[in-house]
Amino acid sequence: MEPKVLFALAQSGATSEQLTTGPDSGKKWIITTLYICNKGAVTATVTLTHGHPAATDFTLLNTASLQQGETVNLGSLVMENGDDMDVETIGAAMDFVAYGYEDDVVV
Repeated sequence: MEPKVLFALAQSGATSEQLTTGPDSGKKWIITTLYICNKGAVTATVTLTHGHPAATDFTLLNTASLQQGETVNLGSLVMENGDDMDVETIGAAMDFVAYGYEDDVVV
């Protein structure tokens, strides 16, 4: 397995949206690092949740404050088909990039 970009999203400002719906059927992502970078000119807040159809959503960041130019790293995370990741940002443009591995789900 070779590491790769699993998903990337650039947000232009205050917004609430889905970052990803996870991998294709029969696959899983092993996210080794999720980079979250404040690209704006002001401090921003970020709320990030990871959801699974058969479980409660998990809050990974809850109104975390990021200064101008600051980057935070999260990891490791596993996402399977049907999982989602949602984000709400307030205050600045943000970049989200997930690196890791895609693997087959073994049943």
